[in-house]
Amino acid sequence: MEKRRWYVVGLVILFFLVLGKLLKLTFAALAIFVMLGVLLLYLFKNKS
Repeated sequence: MEKRRWYVVGLVILFFLVLGKLLKLTFAALAIFVMLGVLLLYLFKNKS
């Protein structure tokens, strides 16, 4: 379970790094912040 979680996080980070190269860095940064917020909420809900 733990390994799978980090694998997904790695994929998300890689995905947004590629997006950052294709699109404007400001948009990529905004998308990363939003995605991290959703991810943290999801992980917090999972722990409860």
